[in-house]
Amino acid sequence: YGMGDIIAKTITGGLLCFVRTAERRDALGEMLLKHSSLNTAFISLLRAGFDHVLPCTIDVHGSCWFPEETTADGHVLESILSRPLSGAQFCDLIANEEDRIKFKEYVQESLEKVQKECEMDIADAQRFWKR
Repeated sequence: YGMGDIIAKTITGGLLCFVRTAERRDALGEMLLKHSSLNTAFISLLRAGFDHVLPCTIDVHGSCWFPEETTADGHVLESILSRPLSGAQFCDLIANEEDRIKFKEYVQESLEKVQKECEMDIADAQRFWKR
């Protein structure tokens, strides 16, 4: 009788762990799917408000760099500026120092906002996984 009880509890515990793991995996998949489409949505919103949208990479110092491969919008800007954008820093294209400082402050504020949102998402995920 005691051995049967141990086996039943072990099997029940294993099944509960399996169900909880499957539930967490599904929740993680849903979260990834939800966030994977955000980039496309943001680009669509930007296109609605601006004529040209240029992707850039932000380094650890908060500097925006154009990619090595130029996009169609990048080619338009290159023709306007009469200079290549490939691998250029965005601040180098801003005319005066005051505007460069404003742009750098805006980038820093944006990065801080994104960091706070990521920390909140991580905290939400941790609360979910602790259930």
